[in-house]
Amino acid sequence: MPLPQSEVKKERIRKKLNEVIQNTEITPKTKELLKQRSKGLSYQKIADKKGISKTTAQNTIKQGILKIQHNNSVISKENNKNLSI
Repeated sequence: MPLPQSEVKKERIRKKLNEVIQNTEITPKTKELLKQRSKGLSYQKIADKKGISKTTAQNTIKQGILKIQHNNSVISKENNKNLSI
């Protein structure tokens, strides 16, 4: 039986997110925490699995997201420059 449409969409988003995480220059620890968060794990569960505090998990994930956003912003600006030749 095929997956419901909403599950297919979630899986597509997870795959794209993992691709973005892999292609962003962030630490392996940050990549791992972001991947676990993308799977739906709570900050507390991630912290418990990694032996860190919930606050550390939240801050590490937040910094990873900011780095990804910054990189995407730089890429978008470069693409816009290339389009306006």
